Amino acid sequence: MLRFSPLCLVAILLLQLPGAAAQAQATASTEELALATRIGAVVAPYYPASGPGATMIVVKDGKTIVRQAYGLADVAKGVPMQAGAVMRLGRNPDAS
Repeated sequence: MLRFSPLCLVAILLLQLPGAAAQAQATASTEELALATRIGAVVAPYYPASGPGATMIVVKDGKTIVRQAYGLADVAKGVPMQAGAVMRLGRNPDAS
């Protein structure tokens, strides 16, 4: 059975919001900024600046809308996470 984290489900739901297809570019940019702000407000509390981090990318219609890093890449050294960080996808059940 597939299980999704609440953050993943929130991001998926936010991307399903209806939008008018024939809007001006300025309006689309404003809507994308608003979407990025809403997603960031949901995700940021789970990854404080002083704790383990994560990266997020949201792509809509082939265009990157949100690309953001949260928290630290190396907690012991205090190295901040970078939005372009390359990480393995998946999970390690033995890591807990």
